[in-house]
Amino acid sequence: MSDSVGVAILGGGMAGLSCGSYLRRQAAPFVVIEARDEVGGNARTIEHDGFRFDTGAHRFHEKDPEITADLEELLGDELRRVRAPSRIYQAGQWVDFPLTPLNLLRRLGPLTTAHAGLDLLWRRLRGGEPGPSFEDFAVRTYGRVVAERFLLNYTTKLWGEPCSQLSTAIAGKRLNGLDLVTLVKEAVLGSLGAAEHLDGAFRYPRSGFGAIAKALAANCGPAVRSSCTVTGLLHEGGRITAVQLRDRKAGRSETLRVDGVINTLPLPVVVRLLDPAPDAELLRSVERLRYRDLMQVALLVDKPRVSDNATAYFPDPSLCFTRVTEPNNRSPLMSPPGKTSLVAELPCRSGTGADPAARLRLRRRVQADLCRIGWIRDEQVLGAHIVDLPAAYPILELGSELALQRVQASLDTISNMRSCGRAACFAYSHCHDLMRQGKELSQSLWLRRCLTRPRSSSSRHAVVA
Repeated sequence: MSDSVGVAILGGGMAGLSCGSYLRRQAAPFVVIEARDEVGGNARTIEHDGFRFDTGAHRFHEKDPEITADLEELLGDELRRVRAPSRIYQAGQWVDFPLTPLNLLRRLGPLTTAHAGLDLLWRRLRGGEPGPSFEDFAVRTYGRVVAERFLLNYTTKLWGEPCSQLSTAIAGKRLNGLDLVTLVKEAVLGSLGAAEHLDGAFRYPRSGFGAIAKALAANCGPAVRSSCTVTGLLHEGGRITAVQLRDRKAGRSETLRVDGVINTLPLPVVVRLLDPAPDAELLRSVERLRYRDLMQVALLVDKPRVSDNATAYFPDPSLCFTRVTEPNNRSPLMSPPGKTSLVAELPCRSGTGADPAARLRLRRRVQADLCRIGWIRDEQVLGAHIVDLPAAYPILELGSELALQRVQASLDTISNMRSCGRAACFAYSHCHDLMRQGKELSQSLWLRRCLTRPRSSSSRHAVVA
């Protein structure tokens, strides 16, 4: 067994690299262990035939001034300001996302809008507490007319579950603004009144969102180890004592003694890595925590531009994708001159894209649907590239909260391990959230206790409760 590496960070995605970058600022010893050959997780930028596109519709929102300043320091002139709207495509029309009352009035027409308004007013006057599901929340907040058109179909496509079975936690922080005060404000002030809650302004690196992960990795220095798969977490007395891994490049297995662990891996993965294995109750609870995979189909298009949208959302169940990005609208360096690309996201179950024939059918379906809505013609498509993104979204279904509480309570008994990131915390989060979590962990009392605690030489025989 090697000397202690200090803190082992499991996973080299945005969460793990943020932790490492901030730990280096604190001069704390650490290692980042990443299974892929390339860091970045589901926030990479891929290059294919001269085109660039991100693994996800990523943007950096300036919600946390301190974290924004840290990113500006990290990237310098590479980080640019972008103003490009996000919109919902519904029945051949564009509606602002997040939803806004004035835009709905313009797009739905006076009769449908009046129906929607009366429906919402009736539901509010009924009073009472809303039910626990996302469907209850959406209908209570927006009324049945608006919810069905813009939210419920899309949400079912994204998570693969009926909205009646999903938690209100999937709403996140973005479904705001559709209330009577905002309606009056927008009616009087027009677009000036809508500026506070629209989703059109963000920061973005010139060469793609993956530049953030690369800069964070460079800031971590030689402590990043790629092509290394974690194969076991040895523990005793309520502490992780060592991390076992397989280094594919070197062709050997290693055991690293650690003072602390920051986990960014999906919860079912990290629980199954524990050695000795946890009890059956914990294993049953963690199996309740499921994740939704994504497949991205990028079409390379012989056309300067298709739209002005940063992201377009498609609730229509007859269309195979949930959202489509046009990378050129984030940075003009994402495509060769006079060309563009369209990146369609298709949520799926694990293993959906394993069959090459199924992938070809999927690519053809995406192209056909984009032609059907009039965005492209078949002869304009120069090529395509498909990317698999595992565990892209935690499925926040009803009942998962209780299972999550049980799993977190059990893992909390391991005093020198903490969770960070979307997959490990089983929560929807953005880039600035991940960097904030990494910064706070690097400055925490927990970290100081891990690195200053006297090491035990006893054997490992404890079992996590």
